[in-house]
Parts: sequence; C-alpha cells; structure tokens
Amino acid sequence: MANNLLKNPIGVAAIVAVAVLAISLFANVGTGAYVSKVQLCKDTDGGINTAVSGTCSGTGGTFTDKCSSAATDIIEYSCLTTRECTFNAMQCNAGTVCVNGACV
Repeated sequence: MANNLLKNPIGVAAIVAVAVLAISLFANVGTGAYVSKVQLCKDTDGGINTAVSGTCSGTGGTFTDKCSSAATDIIEYSCLTTRECTFNAMQCNAGTVCVNGACV
C-alpha cells in the first residue's frame, strides 16, 4: 500500500502536507509565541530629572511630566519598579519655574 501511495501524485502531496504541518507544529512549541510579553517600565528622561520633560510608560499606562498649579511645582513621573510608573510632587530648584513639564 505504501508503494501505491508513493506512485500517486496526490498521495505524495498528502504525505508532504502532513510532514510540513507536523514540522510547523513542533517548531512553534516552546517559542513563547502564545505567551504575553511583560511590559517593562521606560522613562524617557532617565528617572527623576526635573530639568527635562519626560514620559514614563509602564503597565498602568503612559504619563508625561507636568507642571502643577504653582509655577515652581512639578509632577515628575519615573519608574517605581521594573514595570510600574510612580510620581513625585516636587519643587523646581531655586531660580527656575516649571514650563511644559520641565524646570527651566
């Protein structure tokens, strides 16, 4: 029966199709293709840096440094952990004011 299957072009195509399917199934096992990726926290101004307006992105969302209600106050976002952002309400250094999320 195997000889008859190999002589038939449809039989050869069926064997090749099954082999390709088996290889593709085994190739994807263990690659993590179906596992969600862990989002790492990133801060574009490198952490607590009031002189530069930055954006912190983590599992809780994306937050941009901003000025508070007082001209010398700033809300500075930075990474709390490897995955989460936090914020600090701070005062700008003496002689500087907050403009567009940075003390200048």
